[in-house]
Amino acid sequence: MTHRRTTTLLASGALVAAVLTGCGTEGSTPAATPPPPPSTTTAAPPSPVAPPSPTPSPSAPLLQDEPVGDVGTAAGAPAAEEALSPKEIFAQNVDATVQVLAAEGTGSGFVIDAAEGIVVSNAHVTGGVGSLSVVTSRGDRIPARRLGVSPCEDLAVLQMNTVPRDLTEVTMGDSTPLQAQDEVTAIGFPASFDAAQAGDRTAVPTSGHVQVPRLDAAPHSSLPLYVAAIQHDAVINPGNSGGPLFNDRGEVVGVNSLGNTEQGGRTIQGQYYAISTEHAVPVIEQLRQGVSYGDVGLTGFDLSTLTPEEAGAIWAGGAGHPEAFAEAGIPALVVTTVESGSPAEAAGILLRDVITRMAGQPVSSFAEMCGVLTSTNPGDAIVVDGFFMEPTQTAQVYDPWRVELRVPAGPAGD
Repeated sequence: MTHRRTTTLLASGALVAAVLTGCGTEGSTPAATPPPPPSTTTAAPPSPVAPPSPTPSPSAPLLQDEPVGDVGTAAGAPAAEEALSPKEIFAQNVDATVQVLAAEGTGSGFVIDAAEGIVVSNAHVTGGVGSLSVVTSRGDRIPARRLGVSPCEDLAVLQMNTVPRDLTEVTMGDSTPLQAQDEVTAIGFPASFDAAQAGDRTAVPTSGHVQVPRLDAAPHSSLPLYVAAIQHDAVINPGNSGGPLFNDRGEVVGVNSLGNTEQGGRTIQGQYYAISTEHAVPVIEQLRQGVSYGDVGLTGFDLSTLTPEEAGAIWAGGAGHPEAFAEAGIPALVVTTVESGSPAEAAGILLRDVITRMAGQPVSSFAEMCGVLTSTNPGDAIVVDGFFMEPTQTAQVYDPWRVELRVPAGPAGD
């Protein structure tokens, strides 16, 4: 049975459809388990019953060596920190939440270092090349540059060219203590009917609860594997990508990135994902130093599994061979978009190229490519093999190609 899931990357305007094939058998009944044979062992004699403990006299006072704390608090332990309301969290952090304007579209971000103007966002918001600007909650539009971009982690670190005096920063928190039903608050700049132009809109808060505190999300073959992600129901929409997710103490515990909106022809509601700080913080620290994970020319184009449906959409009227190619189970990816001026374009990768191998390994998803990249040392060369297929009226024309990409060994900022 085939299930179709739609995953929304929450940079404004980005929508990806994923096709997942279920491998379970519907209506199957577990086989009955036969009863165990009668035991032939001799039962051990019963243990002697301990005599009951003496019951204290109702009139005897309770003995206390230490004061008893509040209910649910260990004796002598400090009281738990009082939770903040979503309204308080928004008021404290709205000035540290920014809108990111890039060639790819618009998204959100948050300031982690106000003195240096350092901003965190998603890689699918910032892209790998092109101009960038950051808009503060007060309306200041400031050009920014990329310090580091990791398409394999979907994270990016930016720096404002100038730093406003009133800029504030978030407090980074630990996502590992999160539990199901913990309250969370999201802040970002989602698409809306607001008549204001992009860059002139106000930040929007939403609140909800953690559904699954830690899972590995594999939304689509053209997207990375989101390791240790947080599934929650604080509503986020296109434009929220890269924005912060806060716990009830007003600390950032995740980077909002995507939502699952449709599966099997049915609408899915209230299922959103954030990259946890457990996973994101070490990556952010490296990106801030200019080390861009997996940025070898794959930032500037999207990948889709070569299925008959997608092949038919790309090669209109000439999808015969792509169908056979996919049905044969041969791993491959087809390039559907190449960003102008991107490293992918500079390397000679073209629209409708079919990628078959990377570093000698068959690839059928972006996550598999990232697996190759992360196992390669900086400075090493990666060979990408593929071919260009152009349908004609009488035959398919193939043009094999090989591109050598080198993993960055130093800062990749622009």
